Amino acid sequence: MADVVGYSRLMGVDEEGTHETLKACRRELIDPKIGEHHGRMVKNTGDGALVEFASAVDAARCAIEIQRAMATRNAAIPQDRRVQFRIGINVGDIIIDADDIYGDGVNIAARLEAIAEPGGICISDKVYQEIRGKIDVFARDIGFQTLKNIAEPVRVYEITLAAIKPRLEDLGVAPGSFAWPAKDKPNAEPYPGLSALGEDDAGIFFGRDADIMSGLAKLHLVRRRGSPRLLVIEAASGAGKSSYLRAGLWPRLKRDSDFVPLAILRPAQGILTGPDGLGFQLAPWFSRYGRPKTPGAINAAVGGAGDAGATEAFRALIAEATAVCTASQSATAPNARPPAPLIAIDQGEELFAAEDAQESARFLQLLADVLKGGSDGVDIYVLITIRADSVERLLQRIAELDLEAPEPLYLLPLSPGAYRDVILKPAEVYSRNVKRLAIEAALVDRLVEDATGADALPLLAFTLSHIFKLHGAGHELTLAQYNEIGGMGGCVTRVLRQAQKSVGTVPTILGQPDLGSDETLRRLIVPGLATWDPAAGAAKRLVAKEAELVGGRRTALAQLAYALVKARLLVRNRDTLEVAHEALLRRPPIAGWLEEQKDALKLRDDVMREAEEWNSGGRQADTLVRRGARLVSAVDLLGNPDFVAAMAPTAEYLAASQKLAAAGRRRARIVQTVIYTLFLSIIAGLVAFINQAVLREHYQWHIVMRPTVLTAEQEKEKAAKPGSDFKECANGCPTMIVVPAGKFTMGSPESDKDRNNDEGPQREVRIDQPFAVGKTAVTFAEWDTCVAVGACPKADDSGWGRGDRPVTNVSWDEAKVYLTWLAKQTGKPYRLLTEAEWEYAARAGNPGQYFFGDDKTQLDEYAWFSKNSDGKTQPVGTKKPNAFGLYDMYGNVWQWVEDCYGDSYSGAPTDGSAVTSTACGRRVNRGGSWSGEPDHLRSSNRNGFITLFRIGNVGFRVGRTLEP
Repeated sequence: MADVVGYSRLMGVDEEGTHETLKACRRELIDPKIGEHHGRMVKNTGDGALVEFASAVDAARCAIEIQRAMATRNAAIPQDRRVQFRIGINVGDIIIDADDIYGDGVNIAARLEAIAEPGGICISDKVYQEIRGKIDVFARDIGFQTLKNIAEPVRVYEITLAAIKPRLEDLGVAPGSFAWPAKDKPNAEPYPGLSALGEDDAGIFFGRDADIMSGLAKLHLVRRRGSPRLLVIEAASGAGKSSYLRAGLWPRLKRDSDFVPLAILRPAQGILTGPDGLGFQLAPWFSRYGRPKTPGAINAAVGGAGDAGATEAFRALIAEATAVCTASQSATAPNARPPAPLIAIDQGEELFAAEDAQESARFLQLLADVLKGGSDGVDIYVLITIRADSVERLLQRIAELDLEAPEPLYLLPLSPGAYRDVILKPAEVYSRNVKRLAIEAALVDRLVEDATGADALPLLAFTLSHIFKLHGAGHELTLAQYNEIGGMGGCVTRVLRQAQKSVGTVPTILGQPDLGSDETLRRLIVPGLATWDPAAGAAKRLVAKEAELVGGRRTALAQLAYALVKARLLVRNRDTLEVAHEALLRRPPIAGWLEEQKDALKLRDDVMREAEEWNSGGRQADTLVRRGARLVSAVDLLGNPDFVAAMAPTAEYLAASQKLAAAGRRRARIVQTVIYTLFLSIIAGLVAFINQAVLREHYQWHIVMRPTVLTAEQEKEKAAKPGSDFKECANGCPTMIVVPAGKFTMGSPESDKDRNNDEGPQREVRIDQPFAVGKTAVTFAEWDTCVAVGACPKADDSGWGRGDRPVTNVSWDEAKVYLTWLAKQTGKPYRLLTEAEWEYAARAGNPGQYFFGDDKTQLDEYAWFSKNSDGKTQPVGTKKPNAFGLYDMYGNVWQWVEDCYGDSYSGAPTDGSAVTSTACGRRVNRGGSWSGEPDHLRSSNRNGFITLFRIGNVGFRVGRTLEP
């Protein structure tokens, strides 16, 4: 949708001239560009136009080229005589009526056009997702906008017409504007290996130009709004978050007059007092500005959260930093707004590590006190990089601290074009500034082809680093060299084995393993350098004190550790050692060792947290929480030779716990006679209590719910009759429908104009056994039956009513609690559906967008959604069912399923089983809801929420395995 800015005014000034100018624009520019990009002029209204395109990419390219050409035409024309267009682009449903089109797709495009700047383009989030990475322009996120006559706010992006690279150059922050190599690092290499790039590497940081622009734009946006003061950079492990922060954003922010980057902190070893903590990182900044402060003085001032003195000391530091920079700025820009201080936290997942947990908690409380307090001279903003599988805990902690939800910035996987930049651009810089380095085209193609999977970026970086180390002096890197080292998959393993071999095979002590053996490697890595995060279901690296890791009785490990440092698989910083990248922990044989030891690692972390709380709480007896068998298992772990160093900080805590347990046993013997006397009465009371609970459960099941559980013979008969139904209790159990075995094509074809990227690639899935599916989503009446016996938490109905409305505001974890209870009551395998089972059941044999075909106008007959729901859930089973007899498969509520959410079906099973992962940050939701648009309700549409997510449009549907 496009219109002419100030059309009436232009016509009033020069009607004939304006008319001729518009005709010439259309004849010479607009019509040719529309044709070139496969568009169709639906109607021309004189002062505007409605154009339909086959794709969002075509529409955006056409709009950009038109606006750029108009800017060139207008350059020599007086401002008041210029013809300028506003353009809005949306992807959405349309209704074709003869030669016209209308509908929500058109309405939103018209409203976007209305808020665009003269000469500008506004696009919806749907369009942005389609064009991202495909067009070399920057789209600035201007947030959710309330559009006239549009029910729900729409996320809007404003396209900057300059290409990203020239725009970065205009701002003076393109990679070429940063000197490389740094003067003090003349022998720097163009590829970093597994280590993150730093500030000195800004000149060779490529592949994230659009993300840099987005990050800078978001920071400026939150600065203008004044909130939120937290920006969270979220990505999967291996996406390059640290390099993005340190080599991408931070050097550019130092050139931005709106901000004062103070320090990048890291929680490992202590975010307040550690080597990368507040004291050591903030002191150098003040020294550079002639305000010397020692790390010890800073640590002493801000050492305690919750302490008003510590909060004021931190606030005073930030105010002083702001004043220093304001004074410096006023010399050149006396009327400019004072710059805002920035603090960054890298590796934010370490805030929740067992090590230094108390210090991390104190820092977060201190930060919250300052952010919430607010005062003149303090306008601080905070950046946090964090792994996607740890975001949930961060958001929970932010909510507990009563802070505003952060502004998110998602780093998505790199595109093939970005990988080419990562490979080629540093070599170009090296050739220009150091000496010639060519990369064979065949090698580039192979590297891009092999750069797949979660660890693609770190493995690519390590492979390039290793090839350069071996062959860089020859001025050319080739495919033959790449094949020689075993390719990207074999490079890390090859280097690891070479490092092990380099330290020899002679045992240091008779009977002990060789210095370079796998056993020595295991003792080095586990548990000193890695742990297991049960919440994320994944391994995570640790930063270890060098003296503790390879000193004392562990000196036999030192030679291998230093060989791995030389091989760039470990990093040595001051007095610490750590794994260069967590990708190494996901490689064999290390991944297998961590999987085997995950229970012991979790126990170690739990005891570490308890010991820290005991120490910080004044070593009070009531904080000695480890007793009985739990205490015995912890003491046994302390005695394990592999864990003795890692468990050393817990030794005093466990000794105190043992002492308390011994004292308890002595007291027990003193009162033994009394216990014997009271024994019978205690047992009687206990039995009475147990019987009370049992009687209540039996009453609820046998009297209230009245079981009708299928016998084995009945179940066999039901399984043989697709479409038959059953209900295994009279009250409170869901009605189940038998769905037959079969096969179907899962996902959507690329030709589907409503298709999202996560709906493919399509694949055939076989369902080999019949199974049962809830006739409707679980209702409040069914949920409240579980609540009545204390097995489920009460769910909020949002004021819309309970009974036969679908239960809402239940998390994935709570849905699993309900299913566990139902399975226990009936003795039958009730469960969540897998995602494949859900789509198979929803389609009911129809491969179209919906189980009734592709005609969206029929949706009102089958689903409650944005156009008919009255803005809330509706009673289940009141619309038409699909061919399997299932109601509300579309709309009313999103439905939790068992699977982990992934951004594609690559590698997904074809047997109908669930996609599972050890690092499952989100679970899949299907079906859309009462608030959804028609394209959200398609059979193939997917969504993913964190497991603790609760909202008024999310519920679930029951599945059940049938015995053949």
